[in-house]
Amino acid sequence: MAPAFAAGLPAQLFGGASPRCLVPMGIDQDPYFRVVRDIAGGLGQPKPAVVHNKFLPSLAGLHAKMAATGPSGGAIHLTDTPKQVRKKMNSAFSGARGDGSLADHRRLGADLETDVPIKYLQYFLEDDAELATIEAGYAAGELTCGEVKQRAAAVVNEVLARHQQARARVTAEDVARFTAVRPLL
Repeated sequence: MAPAFAAGLPAQLFGGASPRCLVPMGIDQDPYFRVVRDIAGGLGQPKPAVVHNKFLPSLAGLHAKMAATGPSGGAIHLTDTPKQVRKKMNSAFSGARGDGSLADHRRLGADLETDVPIKYLQYFLEDDAELATIEAGYAAGELTCGEVKQRAAAVVNEVLARHQQARARVTAEDVARFTAVRPLL
């Protein structure tokens, strides 16, 4: 509950103000934040706003569970190297039709509804025109699974590089200040 109230965060983050919180979450977390919204007034806090995000699928397929523990092949971690991301993306479930041969792919195209690398591109690729071009070419069999996986790995690596650079700038003092014991309300 505490992350849903700005009062529980260091005042330095907001210049002494206590803004409302926006909580991005998966739909599976909704019951918990409904409770928070119900009790916020009684705690003298504004109700947090929530945004439901789509789940990012496991690399093993749309119906496999992506977990932070266990075999790491189904998840890309924020600390993965570019080489690890490429290896994992190359093993990701693809939406191949037919018998999985290149000839069938060229003839039948890819199933964009089940293809995991396409889902990662839909989530992370900021250029909508490029995404539309990739989807059209892939669905028509003009682009191969390997080409789409290569582009998906590159896009994910760009996002991870930005995150890893920002994370490297966080100091021990920043962590200590953020995690200091203090009143929640």
